[in-house]
Amino acid sequence: MQGRAKRLFRELAASGKDVDCVAIASSAPDPNFLYFLDLPTAVFENSLLFVSRNSVDAIVPRLELSAVPAGVDAVAYSSLDEKQLLAKKFLKKFKRVGYDDRGISHANYLLLQQCNHKLKGVSRELAFTRAVKEPGEVKALAAAARLTKKAVGGAVAGLREGVSEEEVAAEVSVCFAELNASPAFDTICAFGEKTAVPHHVVSTRRLRKGDLALIDAGARLRGYCADLTETLVFGREPSFAQQSMLDAVGEAMEMALKKIRSGVQASEVHNAVSEFFDSRGFAGRFIHSLGHSIGLQVHDGLRVYGKADFALREGMVFAIEPALYVPKTGGVRLEKDVLVTRNGCRVL
Repeated sequence: MQGRAKRLFRELAASGKDVDCVAIASSAPDPNFLYFLDLPTAVFENSLLFVSRNSVDAIVPRLELSAVPAGVDAVAYSSLDEKQLLAKKFLKKFKRVGYDDRGISHANYLLLQQCNHKLKGVSRELAFTRAVKEPGEVKALAAAARLTKKAVGGAVAGLREGVSEEEVAAEVSVCFAELNASPAFDTICAFGEKTAVPHHVVSTRRLRKGDLALIDAGARLRGYCADLTETLVFGREPSFAQQSMLDAVGEAMEMALKKIRSGVQASEVHNAVSEFFDSRGFAGRFIHSLGHSIGLQVHDGLRVYGKADFALREGMVFAIEPALYVPKTGGVRLEKDVLVTRNGCRVL
C-alpha cells in the first residue's frame, strides 16, 4: 500500500507538481480508491481517501468501516455534515492537495474546495502510477486473459448458421459465470456489415455463410479485466476484400508487437500501424487508437494513439487492437492484452 503511495509521489515530483496529499473522492466504486487500498473490488460510496507520503487515511460511512483493510487509518461518519467537518479537519494539515480532475464529480469537487482552496489536478500522475503493474497485478490480468480466451474460443467454435448476435454474446456471459468471473463490459458480437461499427450493440442479426463475425469480450476476474477480440469469416472461404483486411490487420498486429518495448514512444507504435494501413490502400479505415491501458478498468487511463506523449515502460499492460472498418461492408479487428517488458513485450 505504501509502495503505491511512494510511486505516486515520484510521478508527482517528476511532473513538478508540489502537493502534500492526494484526495480521492469516491461516489461509486472508484479504481484509484481501490488501488490505494489494495483491494480488487469494493463499493465505498461517498467515501474519501487521502494518500500522503507517509500514510493512507480514509473517511467512510459507518456501513463501510468494516471493509477498510488493515494499515489504513479510517474514521466513520453518520451524516454528510459530519463528513465535511472531518475532511476539513484532516485537510487543513496540508498546504496543497491533489485530486482526480478527470474523474471527480462536481459535488465532490465542491466538497474538497471547501476544505482546501489549493487544489491541483493530478489525474495524469494517478494514471501513470496505476499503469505500471506489480507482479501480482500482472498475474491477475493474465488469468483474466486466459479465461477470456477460453470463452471467446468456445463462442467461435460454436458459431452456426442462423445464430443471433444476442445469443452468442449470452453464451460468452454464461461461460464467464461458469468460470467464476463476470463480464468486464458488454460483449460485442457483430455479424456481416455490423462488424464495421467498432462499438456495435448486439442485435437480432443472424449469422449467414460468408459473413465476417467479430467477437470482442473481456472477463473481470478478482477485480482485473481482460479485453480480447477475434474476427473470422464464417462458413466459406473469405472473399478477396475480406482476406485483404484479415491479412492487413494480422500483419499490423505482428508489427505492433515487434515495436512494443520499454522506452519506445507510444505514438511511434500507433503511427507505424496507421502508416502501414495507408500503404496497403486502407487510408482512413483505421479510426481509433491502437490500444489502451488495462487493469482495474478496461480503459485504465492511458491510450496508445498518434499524439500520445509518453514512453512505454516495463510493467505497463495494454490492449492492442489494430482494426479496419469499411462502412456497409464490414470490419476486422484483432485484440490482444500485452505486457511491456524491457526488451519487448509478452502477450498475456
